[in-house]
Amino acid sequence: MPGSGDGQFNPIMSITTDANNNVYVGDNYRVQIFDSNGVFIGKINPSPTDFHFFINPTGIEVNDAGTIFVVDQSNFRVVVFGHDYQYLTTIGGTKGISRGQFNGVVDIAELNERIYVTDAYNQRVQIFSATLDRDSDGFTFDDCDDGDASVFPGAPELCDNRDNNCNGILDEGCAPIMEVSLNGTDI
Repeated sequence: MPGSGDGQFNPIMSITTDANNNVYVGDNYRVQIFDSNGVFIGKINPSPTDFHFFINPTGIEVNDAGTIFVVDQSNFRVVVFGHDYQYLTTIGGTKGISRGQFNGVVDIAELNERIYVTDAYNQRVQIFSATLDRDSDGFTFDDCDDGDASVFPGAPELCDNRDNNCNGILDEGCAPIMEVSLNGTDI
């Protein structure tokens, strides 16, 4: 039924389910949650005065832990909530081309503790950790290797054939390694 009340929609932008068979429906400015029989359970983002108010929630993903990821298209971000619908963190929020910035964020998927976010006008898919700082280095969703505390955005590049600073470039600033044999022929 059209409208802005609980259980009404204006217009529907996205839909997904969770492991408990609850249904999450994103409409213009909020996400509503229903049980498998269509009974209204609750909502995320109840008022436009809330900082986490959505504008066009075009994608929703709920992982096995109950963490809820909502693509907020017109605010250029993904907003993350706990299983209790409480705000946890935000990925992005700035229009741009750098990692963690979006221009046309549209949809989201989660697989093996990674979230994949479509960034339509930048013609790419950005990948983030779906965990909350497993390696305790102070970085969460922008950490390109959340299993290694020495790898994080802004970390020093160690010239070890890895992207230590999460900028998408391996070993930038490192001198190329050259090998020479003792008998004068290249190895």
